[in-house]
Amino acid sequence: MTEVTSGSLTDQACAIVRRYVEDALFGGDEAALRETVADDSLQERAWMFWAAFNERHLYGVDVIFASAEGDRVACHFTGSLVQVGAWVTAAMPAAGGGFVAAECTAIYMLSDGRIVNYRETWR
Repeated sequence: MTEVTSGSLTDQACAIVRRYVEDALFGGDEAALRETVADDSLQERAWMFWAAFNERHLYGVDVIFASAEGDRVACHFTGSLVQVGAWVTAAMPAAGGGFVAAECTAIYMLSDGRIVNYRETWR
């Protein structure tokens, strides 16, 4: 289910969040990370994600809600990963790593075209 209020600020906010999830988080693009995220802890979390999962396959990003002001975007995304290191929801994998299914529901707060705060729930 996608519930998005129409409007240019909303569209821009959704595009920023999608770029963060698709290009930065799952794609490992450092430039995209710097351009979409101003929050230091979220940038560090992305680096930890890259270290924990050497193969990342995103199935999709569903926007659940985006505010008309473009300052909040809630989304849900799923993917499959090959875990090679510790992550916030899982300890070190067995030798050689292994495929894991991942899903995240998140709210991203934006200001001046970048994510400035977040709340993520990983499963």
